[in-house]
Amino acid sequence: MSGTKSGGAVFRWDVGLKGKLGARVAEAQKVLDSEVLRGCSAYVPFLTGALQKSGTAGTVIGSGEVRWIVPYAKRRYYEGKKSGSNGEPLRGTYWFERWKTANGQATIDALRREFGGG
Repeated sequence: MSGTKSGGAVFRWDVGLKGKLGARVAEAQKVLDSEVLRGCSAYVPFLTGALQKSGTAGTVIGSGEVRWIVPYAKRRYYEGKKSGSNGEPLRGTYWFERWKTANGQATIDALRREFGGG
């Protein structure tokens, strides 16, 4: 998993796995993309909901790239209010990185249990 300059999240599988596992890898990627969007929703700054909804609009589930696409997403990701503002302790900058730190390994472990892979 890694972040992008625009604040999106990119997950890339080992290319060799796709040929071996095909549909299972594709399904696991869909689950992972969906889980990132779902999990990050508690971390994304929320005023009108446009930023949060742009994650769904900007993401093709199964592509391995989760993107928040409103014009101000990058600014909010890197320079927005720090977490804990407005009584919502998780919302704030670097939402994907903070979600990944808190939940990434457990998410990957759950995918491994469900889809195999060690």
